[in-house]
Amino acid sequence: MTDGAQEVAAVVLGGEVTGLAVLRALGRAGIPVLATADSDLVEASRFYRPLPAPAPASTDVDGVEAYFRALPLRQAVVFPCSDSWARAVSGFSSELAERFPSVSAPLQIARALREQIDWNALRRRTAASPYAKAFFVLVEELGITPQAAGDEASGRSRVRVLEPPRAATPSR
Repeated sequence: MTDGAQEVAAVVLGGEVTGLAVLRALGRAGIPVLATADSDLVEASRFYRPLPAPAPASTDVDGVEAYFRALPLRQAVVFPCSDSWARAVSGFSSELAERFPSVSAPLQIARALREQIDWNALRRRTAASPYAKAFFVLVEELGITPQAAGDEASGRSRVRVLEPPRAATPSR
């Protein structure tokens, strides 16, 4: 890590459509995010910003850990959007996991405790944290938590699913 480390709140790893959905949800919420360049879908997004170095070709734990250690980022929440990325990130050393926490474990905790948590109070207590903001966008979009107070009025998701354009049928 260099002194000129970038300030980024989230890193999206792989996942094709899943990676695109996470990237778009975070981008629309104004959360600074970088992503791997392994999907044309992700790269086509207006919210796509590439990681400073190409992601490793293999998602083995040692290679991915070495890659993250070398990234010029102070901290970021990691969103692994495929099983292979989730396995790799789950193997981070405790020091690296503190610098690059993954949403995988907190999502499991949020699912297990969702009925026991006062989500609005937690939002208020963590309002200044961009990491908490990124987490709340994800858990709301996944339907794990209720929408923030005041967001119910629109009834609309922040994530919009687009269908591919239908081919025009020639007229006869």
